[in-house]
Amino acid sequence: MDTNTKIFNLLEFNKPVSDALHKFKCVNYTQSVNYILKQVDWKRESSIAVIDDNNHIFGIITEQDMVELEKNEKNFQALQAWQVCSHNLKKIKATDNISHAIKIMVDENIHHLIVEDENANLIGVVSALDMLKLIAKSISSE
Repeated sequence: MDTNTKIFNLLEFNKPVSDALHKFKCVNYTQSVNYILKQVDWKRESSIAVIDDNNHIFGIITEQDMVELEKNEKNFQALQAWQVCSHNLKKIKATDNISHAIKIMVDENIHHLIVEDENANLIGVVSALDMLKLIAKSISSE
């Protein structure tokens, strides 16, 4: 079996997206960027969920967002999460399969998806890196 066939066979994309979820942090939309910088280890986490007072997803702040802020905003640390987060979020259900999540990411040219349960409650964030880790784990377990 050649490498491409082996990789294709290893990638069982019918697993639920919940299998690829990573631990994530949330901050209230009123939190300052300075607070967020102290709370998030950007070497371990690529995003942080921004929630409203009712614990509903309000937005997401990514590592790339923070890099752009630092580069372009003089007093960025005084800004609040709601001012810097992305609001046009793509969502997926935890029971949807991984191939569907990958298709959305590729079609929408995004790196993160919000994962919700059947009642639209936030249960996690899945990233392109999470997908790559899942693939790497499948390959290394052979």
